[in-house]
Amino acid sequence: MLASYLVSLFVVVGTFLFAVVVSAGNPAWYLDLPSAAVIFVLSFAVTAGDYGWKGISGAFSAAFGKRPMDEDELRSADAAARALGRYAWYAAVLGVFVGTIAILGGITDPGKLGPNFAVALICPLYALLFNFILIAPMRNRIQDRVERGR
Repeated sequence: MLASYLVSLFVVVGTFLFAVVVSAGNPAWYLDLPSAAVIFVLSFAVTAGDYGWKGISGAFSAAFGKRPMDEDELRSADAAARALGRYAWYAAVLGVFVGTIAILGGITDPGKLGPNFAVALICPLYALLFNFILIAPMRNRIQDRVERGR
């Protein structure tokens, strides 16, 4: 099960990189550590505030582990995974606001417009990839376990 996820992950990332290269883009343009920190750190921190670190690890265990879990544990794991994905989108909106304010604050300097637009757009991209690559498969695996009754 984990092997099929890793193969799918490789295909998704490979397809994304292929699209970037074919469009004459530079893969380095898609790497912004502060924006990634906004999405990932805030998502995990706020989810930990709601469900605790144990709740987050329970979501990962329910999705990728083999330990039998009862229905309550699986439902709690699904709720934590759903919250993690939702908070990633909230963090993305925060990143868009930060980028937009930077755009408007430096509107008289044409050299800053491109990088500031990139910050405004990269945060939703990271949230989308986070949900597409990690959260959706986690939730699907958890739902499969709920339906199978373990």
